[in-house]
Amino acid sequence: WSVLTDTRFGLVWTARLGLAVLLAALIPWPTTRLLQLAAGAGLIALIALIGHAGATPGPAGDIHLASDMVHLLAAGAWLGGLPALAMLLTRARGADDAAWRSLAVGVARRFSWLGIMSVAALLASGIIDSWNLLGAPRDLVTTDYGRLVLLKIGLFFVMVGVAAANRFHFTPRLPAAGALRALQRNSVAETGLGLCVLLFVGALGTLSPSGHAHRTSADVPRDAAFVHIHTSEAMAEVTIEPGHAGAANAHIRILREDFSEFPARSVEFTLDPPATGPKIARRAAHLPDGTWEVNALDLSQPGIWNVRVIIPADRGAPIVLDAPIVIEPKQ
Repeated sequence: WSVLTDTRFGLVWTARLGLAVLLAALIPWPTTRLLQLAAGAGLIALIALIGHAGATPGPAGDIHLASDMVHLLAAGAWLGGLPALAMLLTRARGADDAAWRSLAVGVARRFSWLGIMSVAALLASGIIDSWNLLGAPRDLVTTDYGRLVLLKIGLFFVMVGVAAANRFHFTPRLPAAGALRALQRNSVAETGLGLCVLLFVGALGTLSPSGHAHRTSADVPRDAAFVHIHTSEAMAEVTIEPGHAGAANAHIRILREDFSEFPARSVEFTLDPPATGPKIARRAAHLPDGTWEVNALDLSQPGIWNVRVIIPADRGAPIVLDAPIVIEPKQ
């Protein structure tokens, strides 16, 4: 429940679930196509809020977020439309009916324009996303994240090549049977390539972009548990020493994006255990060096705890920074 109500991920997940239910309810009603389109677009675009773009602060973050939403919508329009196009072309080829062939010709020509607009949007937004997520061009070959991006770019240009052949070679030859067959075959091939791209995108979501690598503002003791928490409002570095079950102390640094001290009036610190057990909730003490401290923590068990740093705001909702932290078995 805390994830659903206290984190951006939970709120966005809930909103997307509501849009998915709405879309499922509207599908049987063809007259609601525009509302279906709006619900589908929202379902896709909201993913950007819980991705890397959603954690980029400032005006640059707003541009990155808008670019990521455009990227998602363009990919959804192009890749999402390909299976339907392939099914329509298959039906038109199997039907000995001039009306079906005429429909297939009209749809193929409209889809070719949709493909051109989607490719242009993907290319422009992809450049903006790469600028924000990669530290330098060399990261494309020197980091795992960059190599996956490079593979994704390669598959994208293969798809563009297939789409260009469809647009400039086969579509003008419609409704010839050979052109219809080639378009249907190429649509299936593009769909397969698109699925591979989505697999790479899923893998990218599990990696930290090289452009988002963060240095720590202080040395972390070898036996400590440490986590860096980054949101668009503030950052927190939490060090629990020693980082194993038993008695421990927590040191917290609240920072701006440029690693300067964030002016917090007070800090609430909570730790949720990995299984059954008491939750720890304490108010941190402000030290002269600008850090915050919570002493005499009783870490009852090892495992993945959830740490939450809450910074009350003068106006509006408090800033909540939360993340998992690993507590080792008692030594």
